[in-house]
Amino acid sequence: MQGVSMFFFAGGLLTVAYFFYYILKYSILNKNRNGLIFILLFSAFIWALSASPTFFDFIWILFNTIQFIFVLFLVAHMFATIFFYWKRNRYLKSLNTPDPLPSAAVVVAVFNEEDIIEETVQNLLKLEYDKDKLEIIVIDDKSTDGTLDILKKYEGKIQIVERQGPVIKGKPAAFNDLLPTLDAELICVFDCDSLPKPDFLIKGIRHFKDENVALVQGRNIEYNQNTLVSRLVALDLDVIHFSVYFPKPILKGMIMFEGRAAIFRRSTFLKLGGFDVDLPTEDWDYGCRLQVAGYTSVYDHTIKSYEQAPDDFKSYFKQRRRWLSSTVFSMLKNVSGVVKSSKLSFSQKTDYFFTSTYQLWSLTVNFFGLMVY
Repeated sequence: MQGVSMFFFAGGLLTVAYFFYYILKYSILNKNRNGLIFILLFSAFIWALSASPTFFDFIWILFNTIQFIFVLFLVAHMFATIFFYWKRNRYLKSLNTPDPLPSAAVVVAVFNEEDIIEETVQNLLKLEYDKDKLEIIVIDDKSTDGTLDILKKYEGKIQIVERQGPVIKGKPAAFNDLLPTLDAELICVFDCDSLPKPDFLIKGIRHFKDENVALVQGRNIEYNQNTLVSRLVALDLDVIHFSVYFPKPILKGMIMFEGRAAIFRRSTFLKLGGFDVDLPTEDWDYGCRLQVAGYTSVYDHTIKSYEQAPDDFKSYFKQRRRWLSSTVFSMLKNVSGVVKSSKLSFSQKTDYFFTSTYQLWSLTVNFFGLMVY
């Protein structure tokens, strides 16, 4: 059994080393000074410890200690889920739809998505909302396949924005360019493979009766569970939903923005300067900045959107590498603001550090089930 444990331990270290290399490489290429300094200092610390004959004992004890802390963190959250699940459901069912309805724009940014974009558009057209107050906008980020031709089949039903000229490519920059030109009060963001339930928007806007609410995050569910990897990913995200996301409103933690299946106020987006295009992804950072600035974010598990899970290990690692880099660099960027913020409660600040390190831990070491005796 000890040999099996050591095998997983070695696998975990190799995984950490891989992501560590990726973060360092990204820091250098993007001149992320804070991230680079952190990586170099941490490297120096590990190098100094390696001179000690008890180095591996130290690493073993350190990882087990961290694992124990995370277990306590998750146990507290799971108990909150168990004891308050029905109470949270009753509260969400008691919310009323605002009258009159706010104007809303559903925005999707796409690049070379000819295989899935038609199903996505057809699904978005089924959203239950006053059509006079709803725009469906698809941003084509200079696709080179047949994506644009498919989109043009729906002209008159959706608005197509073709990005042209020398622009910064990517979803964050596309949103930053588009949103100042819109009049909609609320922006509903989905990914190119998102299939929201028809009541997603009409139920999600209920939270915006509170003027301080700036973002509502819905629940993402994987629907293509046809391989071992996709089934494991679906199970993983369900566990994260019940053990991390769902309990956060109950325990007064910081609500995460996932970058899709969410609704946010356009005015707040513009006030905060939009998405940071210098980060690997925009979601974690924007969610942090919202709450540091004193705005409220909400996680509502009853508004649901379905999406495709990675179906092989290559896609899985690509996805998790992107998530990990987003978590690490958003944490480094926002840690000072979180600590200094007078708008955040102690529970929010504590949750910020736990969630940040939990993401780092779960996306690297725990991928191999490290420390299972």
